[in-house]
Amino acid sequence: MELLQNPSVFRRVCAFLIDHVIFTIVVVMIFFVILGQDNLDISAMPIKMIILLAAAFILYCSKDIINGRSIGKRVFGLAVRDDNNNVPKASKLFIRNLFTFLWPVELIVILVSQQKKKIGDRLVHTNVIVIRKNKGILGIILSISSIAIFFICIILFGVLQIMKQSDSYKVATDYIQSSSDIREIVGNEIKFGYFPMGSIQYENGYGKSDLTMKVKGKNKTISVHILLDKKPGSDWFIESVDY
Repeated sequence: MELLQNPSVFRRVCAFLIDHVIFTIVVVMIFFVILGQDNLDISAMPIKMIILLAAAFILYCSKDIINGRSIGKRVFGLAVRDDNNNVPKASKLFIRNLFTFLWPVELIVILVSQQKKKIGDRLVHTNVIVIRKNKGILGIILSISSIAIFFICIILFGVLQIMKQSDSYKVATDYIQSSSDIREIVGNEIKFGYFPMGSIQYENGYGKSDLTMKVKGKNKTISVHILLDKKPGSDWFIESVDY
């Protein structure tokens, strides 16, 4: 049975954080996948980004469509209901989230208003209510875990992009693309996996690079392991290649 009880601000903020972190991770992962494409058409990048942002905006505004409950609200036992305690129409649930991107303003409105309603709720006459009193330790754990996972993913994808932009990575991929032996195995139209593995060390002009990457062609996909070295005043050069 649903209970007409207003949730605490803490509970609503935690539910928002879970939704926001999950959504951000998905969007950032898609962004880096697009950015990491080796045959990416730079001229088409603005259009792809606009499409991605538009799709993300629509998806985020639709987060409460299923029974008035997003993932964060389900974790903390919350739900969006109209003034008659019914599930609002999908259009109302969409409109109430249009202002979520102004979350600092929304938070201030919730804190200072007597009804504890955000702008979207006031506009479409909806309320956030508690339908499960016990938020439990699970909700707190998920909130903390979501934030931790968010930062880990950001760091991981950031490191991957730094690796892909490095000179040693470019030397390695240029070698693979020009290698007749590798082309004979995998076929033409070589592409690289999204997630190269390895390490790059650089200090005082000296460098060591140990890279392992997936190489895809029409015929086969193989794993290529390349060791590179760099000395002061010289470019990266390849020490060994295994596949």
